[in-house]
Amino acid sequence: MIAKETVISHKWQKRFIDLARFWAQFMTCDRAHVGAVIVRDKRVIASGYGGAPSGSHTCDQVGHAIFKGHCVRTVHAEMNAIAQAARFGPSVDGCDIYCTLMPCWNCAKMISAVGIARVYYEDVYHPEEWDFYKPLYENLKTLFIRLESPPETTGAAK
Repeated sequence: MIAKETVISHKWQKRFIDLARFWAQFMTCDRAHVGAVIVRDKRVIASGYGGAPSGSHTCDQVGHAIFKGHCVRTVHAEMNAIAQAARFGPSVDGCDIYCTLMPCWNCAKMISAVGIARVYYEDVYHPEEWDFYKPLYENLKTLFIRLESPPETTGAAK
């Protein structure tokens, strides 16, 4: 399900999206820099960034594996965060996930399937494809919410 409006982030949302941005800088494919953080009760339980499966060659090492315009060598940040939770034990059911980029359709399906309640994201994934994908996202039980940074304030007025 897609939220009708963009939401201005509050301080906790800003902290978690900042953490997602931090993880994004470690992405090993230069086509995008995406990070994800899974949160329960204002606590980070898992995080991820886009990169090749552990022990595999990365795009930075051997180049991209392009198929239909997408690099398929990498595991997306959202999938890596879910995998980290699965590997080390915390349940993600009912959690929120903060992403620097709206999850692609494959990640969105997985996010919904594992029971993540809300996705907070900054930018839209492939907006040129949005007309096709929008009805599919709207049918998911997970709520997708675009975050907007709060307006900058000057020191003069509060």
